[in-house]
Amino acid sequence: MKDSPNIRIKVPSFVSSRQNAWFFQRLGEPVEFRADQLIAMPGMYPQYCYFLKTGRVIAGIVSSANRQRLMLSFEDGSLLLEQYQLTGKPCDLYYRAVSPCTAQMISYHDLTQAMKADFSVTLDVLNAISDLGAMSLSQRMFETSADATMKICSQFLDFALAFGEEKDGEIVITEKLTQDKIGALSGLHRVTVSKELKALRERGLIRMVDGYYRISSLAALMDYCDCLLYTSDAADEL
Repeated sequence: MKDSPNIRIKVPSFVSSRQNAWFFQRLGEPVEFRADQLIAMPGMYPQYCYFLKTGRVIAGIVSSANRQRLMLSFEDGSLLLEQYQLTGKPCDLYYRAVSPCTAQMISYHDLTQAMKADFSVTLDVLNAISDLGAMSLSQRMFETSADATMKICSQFLDFALAFGEEKDGEIVITEKLTQDKIGALSGLHRVTVSKELKALRERGLIRMVDGYYRISSLAALMDYCDCLLYTSDAADEL
């Protein structure tokens, strides 16, 4: 989605290494990623980690049926792939640039030497890895506890982040989506998906034009998600 710096996307966020952002911006070598460029994939052993200066990167999984599931979103000021680089483990997610990105490409040697020389850099890296675990746990808890309406709404916010383009004041999801695909991604039965999509259409939050879904107002959909989340939290407190 282009030119939307102030939009709050209700998908998993990521750590921003703000304490040493100035340092990471100078560490390693500058690199650019084009929109939709694949940065890493499952089974790959990253030779570098990256400090994202501008743009957005998403990480997710692809099932055997070639279905994608968005798991994490990296904003500017984020470290990515450092957990694989430091542990020597292969990636378990794919990483893809959503928009053109600028970053610093940091080698294992440069990162470990910086961590050795400055403990605050070590803390930034540890916080990034710790937040990654927290985000993953939060995602798993959401997938098991969220009701159908919340899951469908959040799935469409995922779609807006990964495939959304602004047109005529709406967000067009440029990926063709069937109810079966939405159900597979959200873990819901097709009948439930059909019911929830109908409810969102009746509320004027989404519509379909020429086989593509459109979000009439991203702000309205996020407000609706916020309302659902608040209602759920209030019920839990009773």
